[in-house]
Amino acid sequence: MPFTLTIPILSEKISREGQPAEYRVAMLLSGLGKEGSEGPVIHHPREDRALESLEREMRKFLNTGASELQHDWVQRVAFCPDLTTHNLELAIPLRKQTLRGHFLVVVFESMGRRIAALPRVPELAFDLKRGESLETRALEVLTAHFKKLEKKGNSPLNQEDYTGSDFARVTTMSIEIRSKQQFENQTKNRFAMLSGSRSMGGAAELEKVGRCLNRMFPRNLNRAILRDSEVEELDRHFRKRGNGLAKPVVLVGPSLVGKSAVIHEYLYRKLNADNDTRKRRELWLLSPQRMISGMMYVGQWEERAHSIFKEAGHRKHVLLFNDLTGLFQAGKSRDSDLTVGNLLKAYLEEESVQVMAEVTPEAWRKLREIDRGFADFFKVIHIREPGEEDTLRVLIRTLQTLEAEQKVRFDPEVLPEVLQLQRRFVRTRAFPGKGVEMLRQLAAHASATAEKTVSRADVFSNFERKTGISQQFLSGDAPIDPLSIHMDFETRIKGQDRAVEVMTNTVIACAKQMNDPNRPLASLLFLGPTGVGKTESAKALAAHFFGTDERLVRFDMNEFVGGDAVGRLIGTWARPQGLLTGAIRRQPYSVVLLDEIEKAHPAVFDLLLQLLGEGRLTDATGLTADFCNCIVIMTSNLGARAARHQLGFGGGSRDESSIYSDAAEKFFRPELFNRLDHIVPFGELTREHIESLVETLSRKALSRQGITGRRLSLTIDPGVNEKLADLGFKPEYGARALRRAIEHHLVEPLALQLSELPQNEPASVHLSLKESGELNFDACKFEPAERRCHRLKPVPLSRADDLLDALTGFVKRIDGELEEWFENEDQNGDGTYDPMDPRRVSYYNLREELDFLRRIRERFAGFAETEKKLPPGQRSRAGRFGKVATHLDVPELDEIDFLSQFYAAADTGKFLVDLGERSEIVDQSTHLAGELIYRANRIGFLARPEFQLPERVFLRLRDSSLQNHSVGKNEEHSLDFYTWEMYRSYLMSYLDWAVSPPNRDGWVLQRDSRTGKLNRYERDHNYLKEYIPFFDTAFIYTEGPGLSHWLDFEKGIQLFAGKSGAIDYTSFDVFPLTADERPEDAYDRVCATPPLTPKTAVTRIHHENGYLYDLQTGRITNDPKIPIWSLQMPLTDIAPEFASFFES
Repeated sequence: MPFTLTIPILSEKISREGQPAEYRVAMLLSGLGKEGSEGPVIHHPREDRALESLEREMRKFLNTGASELQHDWVQRVAFCPDLTTHNLELAIPLRKQTLRGHFLVVVFESMGRRIAALPRVPELAFDLKRGESLETRALEVLTAHFKKLEKKGNSPLNQEDYTGSDFARVTTMSIEIRSKQQFENQTKNRFAMLSGSRSMGGAAELEKVGRCLNRMFPRNLNRAILRDSEVEELDRHFRKRGNGLAKPVVLVGPSLVGKSAVIHEYLYRKLNADNDTRKRRELWLLSPQRMISGMMYVGQWEERAHSIFKEAGHRKHVLLFNDLTGLFQAGKSRDSDLTVGNLLKAYLEEESVQVMAEVTPEAWRKLREIDRGFADFFKVIHIREPGEEDTLRVLIRTLQTLEAEQKVRFDPEVLPEVLQLQRRFVRTRAFPGKGVEMLRQLAAHASATAEKTVSRADVFSNFERKTGISQQFLSGDAPIDPLSIHMDFETRIKGQDRAVEVMTNTVIACAKQMNDPNRPLASLLFLGPTGVGKTESAKALAAHFFGTDERLVRFDMNEFVGGDAVGRLIGTWARPQGLLTGAIRRQPYSVVLLDEIEKAHPAVFDLLLQLLGEGRLTDATGLTADFCNCIVIMTSNLGARAARHQLGFGGGSRDESSIYSDAAEKFFRPELFNRLDHIVPFGELTREHIESLVETLSRKALSRQGITGRRLSLTIDPGVNEKLADLGFKPEYGARALRRAIEHHLVEPLALQLSELPQNEPASVHLSLKESGELNFDACKFEPAERRCHRLKPVPLSRADDLLDALTGFVKRIDGELEEWFENEDQNGDGTYDPMDPRRVSYYNLREELDFLRRIRERFAGFAETEKKLPPGQRSRAGRFGKVATHLDVPELDEIDFLSQFYAAADTGKFLVDLGERSEIVDQSTHLAGELIYRANRIGFLARPEFQLPERVFLRLRDSSLQNHSVGKNEEHSLDFYTWEMYRSYLMSYLDWAVSPPNRDGWVLQRDSRTGKLNRYERDHNYLKEYIPFFDTAFIYTEGPGLSHWLDFEKGIQLFAGKSGAIDYTSFDVFPLTADERPEDAYDRVCATPPLTPKTAVTRIHHENGYLYDLQTGRITNDPKIPIWSLQMPLTDIAPEFASFFES
């Protein structure tokens, strides 16, 4: 006997920081349910959907429990007294914390008692006496309860687990339970138990495998617009026999035309007009595959099907199927052809069950082929696609509904673009459904954004994400640059001008919608010998049209030479999932490549007639695969041998393209040949073509995980490419011979070299050419530079006077030492001297530096005086990475195996950010004191007598980014622009340093590759200011005192890391010039010096996110423009006046 339970339900709106709000719905008094179970809890952004899901889960939960022997828990679950809710704001003091928030309390009367319960603390309830304050009593009980919990556990209590939300309400839910108790027969025969002697209840099985659409009323039933005639016809059909069972009915129409909406509308009107819920017929949605799911034993699924059909007939339910052909697949096995459809047919013959179905026209035709008698049981109601005016009205109504529900706004131009895109690209589905579907996607996406607006650009970006089609093909007003497209293909496809021209024209025609909409986007036949780029051209088209090579659907037709070839491609009744049709239904926007088409079975060519002519194929189950958004490419070697002979002696003067065209015309039947858009000949590759492919194929080979995962820096000399081209040039094998040469002579030796290096070992490998012509691999291991800076002690304001006194003494001492430079010296013999004498220039520069130090000292004295007058809480504090706290001290512990950790990090930028967060912030007083001391130390260092005369040096910065072939770079670009731009910026900072006092001169020296002439570029030269000089080695010439000693700190490697994961490096070397050596003469000597030693120290790490970490000083900053001298100064010797301010 079925019975109905009314259960109180609590609905709460929960908001968490950084996450969208959601609703939490559950039984209000969950602690009163079955022992050990609180019942289902549902979370969903929409309250109505959450309640619907909870009702479904509660029904399963209760029906499962109702089949058990003990039902005492039902009384507790069905307990639904009159109650009041109170949202108390409490602060509960505990030993380790204080819980603050809103606590929801429900109060009700039962058995003469007044009881208060807390839904979020289900194990807690308490009596409330008449006149007693609820807030006081709740605070007392909760305090005692939470103190017990705190005493039991070690970790703090999570406040969110117990406090309520800003919005909470109590509602009720009525659920009918129909399951019967199951009494199992005890048997001693264990083998008999395997057959499942327990009988199945029809109501319980319906609940397991079906979905009752009546329970979606009224909130979640879709409403049909402008479908009154179809709804009324459906209603008349079921009213003909009154309370009797109506004849089966099927709604036939294309996908998304609105069949389900008509059924929902019919049900909505029926339920809305019928007030007697006991007489309502229930409409159950069933899937054939779900009806047999979980059935393991012989006869088990048949018993389930019989119980469902009997239950439906007895209660006059209507069973709705949306996969009629699937009924005749479900249940088939190796030993039996019995299906769910066969069982259902017997019930239809007896008129003992009501059935409704929806199906596409193709599937309906297939069903009539499978079982004409079964199909004849159904009355057919055709649901046709509405006209343009009605479609527009439906979409406008849908748009208005979505704006109200999702709280978004649609721009006026959105709807026309939706109609245009769906009409052009989505042919296998019908309006209005396909337009409604897209509008819902746009609304859902916009509701999660701050703007809450759907624009025309959002339509294109949404469609591009879904299909992969570039926006230049979606928007008719997007500009098309034929030259750019041609260059894009030409960069990837070498030596095939005709193929590049055809692909460019295909792209332009599709972008401007000049192609036939009822055929594939293009039908191309690529003819030529092996290894000349036919498959690569197909990949290039896929990447250009759909954004990635993965949109290439490839079939090797030498696998389809048997008589079952067509069945494998489009499926059979026994194996309905065809390889070709299934792939296109999953990915309808793609390039279809039929490789070596001439080897396919002749029946395949008949299949191609329909594919190329109509742009569609129908599989064994009646489903249609649309090829109108595909590019179909066939490749073949037809004519290749004749074309090669044409190039020999006596070959005649026939055009190569005509040879290929004639060969194809002879092989294919005229009706298939005429359906091809272009016959594209591919010629053999020349030596120049092979050499141009070396860079591309090498980069692709070296972008494998074994190299990119290590972030290994690999540089290759230009001569290596020529050598690989020589090894890989075999015209009869094309680019495949080059690929083998790269594997044998580059990848395999490199793998052997890497096997000697531990994983994540920072290193560089340089590939060069020996004099003998053999390839040579030189490995260089990167090691962290030793931290050698002098660590400054904290300098509080209380020591400001000590520092000022030390500075006064230092300035006085340096003044005296500078005067001694020229004491008792009469340079010209007449009391005069040459003001441009190099020693005099150094003297004046140091005097200027000393005057600047005095001014800084006075500013520091003023700062200290002002800060001392302020209370401690108001004094200046350095924020992390603020103007003053640019320098942070990194803990010494982080230096251990630092580079290996950096290389192993998945996100190197985040690694540096975390390092900065762990670092010690230098307070403002200490930082300013450090700047004074470091500048004074620099002056004292340069004031030594041995540095009176300037020194001439070359700085060589050699960058790896222009020739680096790995480091996680993508295949299209060997140069990571952002890491190279960081290198260039740092190069310019070195040039700035070279021309700033006390240095006297500086410029970049570079040899012109065309003329061989050495060019000199000064700091303000337009070449450096207005253009980006893409040279991998820069030579900076400079003159100044103590440069060799000073620049010794810079020697080594500096790493440049990008957000893409790429890590490039720059080597820094210093070359002093001899007394009589000109810069131009020293240039060649410096160029010939190898840049790296087997072990090279890494001095700095730069990152694209702005972080810079100096390993020698242990300082980290996010200021990419920090002056170089600021990083060098902590490395200089300490003047004796400041020794007490440094750690020993």
